[in-house]
Amino acid sequence: RTSIQRALNLPLNEVSFNETSFKKKTAVPYLCPATPRNFCFWRSCGIMLRENAAAFNEARMLRAAQRKMNIDVRKVFTNARERRGTPIAKIIYLCLLAAAFFLPLWPPAASRFLAAAVVLAAADSLAAGRFKMTVSRPFCLFVLFFALAAASLPNSPRYAESLYNFEALATQYFFIYWLTISYVRTRRELYGLLCALAAAAFLTASYGICQYFGGGGTAAEWVDAVYFPDISARASSTFGNPNLLASFLVTSIALCLGGSLAGVRRGVRKGALFLLLLSSCCLVLTFSRGAWLSAAAVIAAAAAVFKPKLLFVLPAALLPLIFLKNPVAERFVSAFQGADTSSLLRFALWESTAAMIRDNPLTGIGWGAYRFVYPKYDFFLNNPGVIIYHAHNMYLHIAAEIGLLGLAVFLLLVFWHFYLAARVFKTAALAGQKACAIGFCAMFFGTLAGGFTDYALFNKEISSVFWLLSAASFVLWRDARQGVGD
Repeated sequence: RTSIQRALNLPLNEVSFNETSFKKKTAVPYLCPATPRNFCFWRSCGIMLRENAAAFNEARMLRAAQRKMNIDVRKVFTNARERRGTPIAKIIYLCLLAAAFFLPLWPPAASRFLAAAVVLAAADSLAAGRFKMTVSRPFCLFVLFFALAAASLPNSPRYAESLYNFEALATQYFFIYWLTISYVRTRRELYGLLCALAAAAFLTASYGICQYFGGGGTAAEWVDAVYFPDISARASSTFGNPNLLASFLVTSIALCLGGSLAGVRRGVRKGALFLLLLSSCCLVLTFSRGAWLSAAAVIAAAAAVFKPKLLFVLPAALLPLIFLKNPVAERFVSAFQGADTSSLLRFALWESTAAMIRDNPLTGIGWGAYRFVYPKYDFFLNNPGVIIYHAHNMYLHIAAEIGLLGLAVFLLLVFWHFYLAARVFKTAALAGQKACAIGFCAMFFGTLAGGFTDYALFNKEISSVFWLLSAASFVLWRDARQGVGD
C-alpha cells in the first residue's frame, strides 16, 4: 500500500488489498474514488507484485532449507547414536581390541578374545532381531576369494587335512574382517584399534632386540654358517621365525610412516617416529633381506609421494651397508648375488611352483596342499623328508593353491582396499584420517612388494593382522565418506 500511495500520490487510506488474494500472488486493488491514473496504478501494482513474489519465494526456500536442516540434524544425531552402539557392542569392540593386541604377542589369548567377540556378536544379533552385516564390494570380493579357496579343496591329495586347515584359518579371517567392519563404527574406535597394534609392535620389537643382544636368538636352522659365518643369531621375537617377524615389522613401519609424515599432533608424530626407528632397528637384526628391500621400497614410495626430499636420505643410509665390512652389509649385498643356500632354494621353489601352476592353472592344487604336493615337483632337494610349507613367493603360491582366478580376485581385493585408502587421503580434511590413509597405502604396498621374495600370509597371525588392517581401511573410508565426527 505504501508503494502504490507513493506512486499515485494518493492518501494511504484510499488504497487497500485483499490479503488472501495477495498470498496467491494476485492482488485486487480498491480505489476510492476512481481516477484517471489507473494505468500508472496498475503498472506500479505489477512492479510491487514482482518484488513481493520474489520475497515470498525466498522466504519459502528459507523455510524449506530450515526444515531440511532440522531433518539433517536429527539424522546426524540418530547416526551418532547408532554408531556409538549398545553396551554389548562396546564389549565386542573391547574384545576385538584385545585380540588385535595379543595377535603378535600371545596368539592363544587372541583366539579366545576373538571367540568371545563372536559369541557376543551372535547374542547382539539375536537381541536386535537381525544379523549385523555390512555388505560392500570389498566384502563381496573377500567372500568370493575364500569361496574360490573352498572350491579348490577337492583337488588336495589330503582333503581332510586341507579342510581342517581351511576351517581353522578362513573362519578366523572371516570373523576378524566381519567384526571390524561391523563393530568399529567411529573414528575414535579406529584410532584405538591402531594404537593397540602399535603397542603390540612396540613390545614385539623391544623383545626382539633384547633377545638378539641377550643371546636368545633363533635356532641354527635359520642361520647359514657357511656363507655368513659372522651371523650367529637372528632376532625372531614372539614369532619364532625371523622372516615372519620381519614381515610384521614392515607392516609396523608402514603404519608409522603415516603418523610421521602427516600433520598430526606433535606427540603422535613423535611416538610414531620413535616406533618407526625401533621397528627399523629390530628389522635389521632379523637379517631378512627380502623384508629389508620391502621396507626400503615402502619408505622410498612414501617419500616420493609425500616428502620428495627424503629420497636423498635413503641412499645415504644405504652407503654404509655397501662399503663397510660388517654382517649386515654382507647380508644385504648377498641379496643381489644369489649364491647362498637360501637364494638357491628360492629359485628352485619358484621353478617347482611354476610347474604346479602349469598342471593346475584354474582350480589349483588345493588350499593348504602345497607341502603335500611339493615332493612330486622337488627338482632341487630330492628329499621327501623335507617339508616345504610355502613357495617363498606370494603370487606363485596363491596361484598354485587356488588357481589363477583366485590370484586375480586376491589382487583385485588388495588393490580395492588400496584405492579406498588413497581416496581418503585425497578427500579427507582431518590430519588423523590422512595419517591412517598413508599408513594403509604403505602397508598394502609393502605386502605386494614383499610378496616377490616371501609369503608371510601363510602364517595365521600375520594374515590375521593383514585382514584386520584391510577391514580397517574400509572403516576409514566409510567414516570419511559420512563426514560425522565423534
